[in-house]
Amino acid sequence: MKKLDRITDRLCAVLIRSSAVILVLIMFFVFVNVVLRLTVKKAIFGSTELVRYAALTGAALALAQNEWFDGNIRVTMALDLLPKKAASAVAFIAYALTSCGVGYVSFLLLQQAMKYDRSNTLTSELSMPAGLFVGILSFGFMLLTVIFIIRTIFFGYRLFSKAPDNTLGAHRAPVE
Repeated sequence: MKKLDRITDRLCAVLIRSSAVILVLIMFFVFVNVVLRLTVKKAIFGSTELVRYAALTGAALALAQNEWFDGNIRVTMALDLLPKKAASAVAFIAYALTSCGVGYVSFLLLQQAMKYDRSNTLTSELSMPAGLFVGILSFGFMLLTVIFIIRTIFFGYRLFSKAPDNTLGAHRAPVE
């Protein structure tokens, strides 16, 4: 379990660094575009579309890391009122159901990407394959699904283990 925790930490570190690089590139690109508009009164062709899809890629990569480190605000008052085993059981069930739901969304996005790819649908300004961008988003949701499954495993381990290791993923678990 600790090895799975370390591997997931490393994966999320790579994902967030990639997302950060994309964000810096977007800022640089927007800066250059603004300077060009002010100086030569011309913008970079397709700049809005490039920024839009780069932001989509960065967000898709950051989805899994955001969940792994509890980046979402959640109300845990009800879980805090429950005994530790009951709170772990509720969290286990919630993560299991969420894994199924996000997995289904990933599947639907992947189907949409394949549909766009088969029909050779292109983007409006730059005529880039639209399926590529839906595919990137589906990849982000697939990574998110993996994180939900791993968190389900951790809560299941805590729930069903005789001596649960409360240090496992302690910085991410809402229930200790």
